[in-house]
Amino acid sequence: MSDFITVISDVHVGHSHAPWPDNFELESGNIVKPNKVQYYLNEYWKDFWSRPEVKQSQYIINMEESIEGYSPREHGPQDLMTVDLNEQVRAFKALIDPYIKDKIYLCVEGSQYHGSQDNRMAQMVMNALECKKKVYFGSLGNWKHRPTGAHFILTHKISSAMFYKVTALDRWSLYLSAIKSKIGFDPDCVISGHHHTFFAEMTPSRLLIQCPSWKLWHPIKDASRYVYSQPTIGGITLQVDKDKNITVKRHFYPLKHLSDAMLQI
Repeated sequence: MSDFITVISDVHVGHSHAPWPDNFELESGNIVKPNKVQYYLNEYWKDFWSRPEVKQSQYIINMEESIEGYSPREHGPQDLMTVDLNEQVRAFKALIDPYIKDKIYLCVEGSQYHGSQDNRMAQMVMNALECKKKVYFGSLGNWKHRPTGAHFILTHKISSAMFYKVTALDRWSLYLSAIKSKIGFDPDCVISGHHHTFFAEMTPSRLLIQCPSWKLWHPIKDASRYVYSQPTIGGITLQVDKDKNITVKRHFYPLKHLSDAMLQI
């Protein structure tokens, strides 16, 4: 027996370099269409949800930052499709609802940077969705996959490690091994997001994963760190068997360098 789990992270709907639904109608009645960047991302998004493993997944895990928020460090409104958080939530709903009607949706809270101090944005997004069942864990989820008994720890951000990303993941694994006698469990898998690049490490006791994202690089954010801040675009599926063996399948897509193309003058 095995089961599939789909994991997405850092979709950032509302940003000009993240997915945006086709012909989205704002509550004002205005139609906002995807730009050239979003055209490619939308094609990737639709292809991802058509994958057999994704369709077979009973569980959808969102490591969050589904919406961009106000984007204060990235010149704010000039890079946003709309500054209205409710409209961004509606746009994310339009993108994902068709694919999760019969799924169980699990999520953790992202960073406050993409929301506000008085809102739990991940919970706000989750409440808007239509699916079989919804679970909000807050900042950290301890979740047991019922069909197999595999134990997952879910958190948006583990730690920063721009270089040698295995360092942050391995540090968490070491700490978990050190305190397992106190907390009473030893997780089989730890999943995080936030850094927009995929990385995975397998140790003798567990699998540690940093998730890819759906937001392309653009000239404002991390512009000075261009050479090592290119994202991994896409999502992953996990196949879990009765022995708690977990296999990662990557569903990644080519980067479209539309914002950083060489200019010839």
